[in-house]
Amino acid sequence: MIIKRIAAIFLVAGLAAPLAALLGISRAWGEAGDDAYAAFMLGNYKRALDVARPAALEGDFLAQFTLGRIYEEGKGAPQDKAEAESWFQKALAKAKPVGERGEFRAQFIVGRMYAEGWILPKDDARAIIWYREAAGQGYAVAQNSLGFMYQTGSGVAKDEREAVAWYRKAAEHRYAPAQTNLGLMYQNGSGVTADELEAVAWYRRAADQGYAAAQTALGVMYGNGRGIAKDKREAVSWYRKAAEQGDAQGQYNLGAMYANGMGVVQDYKEASSWFRKAAKQGHAQAMEAISKIPGTK
Repeated sequence: MIIKRIAAIFLVAGLAAPLAALLGISRAWGEAGDDAYAAFMLGNYKRALDVARPAALEGDFLAQFTLGRIYEEGKGAPQDKAEAESWFQKALAKAKPVGERGEFRAQFIVGRMYAEGWILPKDDARAIIWYREAAGQGYAVAQNSLGFMYQTGSGVAKDEREAVAWYRKAAEHRYAPAQTNLGLMYQNGSGVTADELEAVAWYRRAADQGYAAAQTALGVMYGNGRGIAKDKREAVSWYRKAAEQGDAQGQYNLGAMYANGMGVVQDYKEASSWFRKAAKQGHAQAMEAISKIPGTK
């Protein structure tokens, strides 16, 4: 076998339904900044860029923050640190005073900038303060981020049970990244009793919304018969959905299925194609896998 097993995936804290609704706020939506950021978090980077740019030029701080992330991470546009810094500065200038007056999205942005060290000095403890303010208002994005801080012990004592509690709050708002993180906690028995059936249920909720990381995770569960009957063809189907959205782990896993003829007719050319796509994104196992395909150098 070219790849002896499909590597386990690790998910961290970023289309179906109105995109902005996936951010988890029970109020009327429609702002372009909300739509742009939701698209970014679901991996629809082209839409995120298309929606964010005009809104950012009009002064929408969430759209400006979204543009900053697009250029900072090179998702939806070529990476450009200077351009990212420019948009982050614009977003912070508007968000910080508004956040101090209680606006939850602004509070999340300031918190994220502290957590990442974007413009502001990296300070996890300050990030926690801002996240908590936004999370307390029901903002699912901040609830998910707060869960991640508890899970990793960043700026706060590590507490996986508390992480689960925050992931659950966000997941119940239908926030796909939180649903995926909650699924992972159930799969690993972190902060909660291990329950693969529950893991599959949460992965599916996020996967059905088009969230690529969850689609890959669900594929892993089908491929290994964890929490659901083993079904290699169904695993391939979910890997393909994720891979076609550009998810590197999904691309690698799909390549492995083709290389090994699992759930699909063995096809080294197709395997190599998917491995190369994943490798282009820096996936180390995919880089190694390419050299093991017969006929490749």
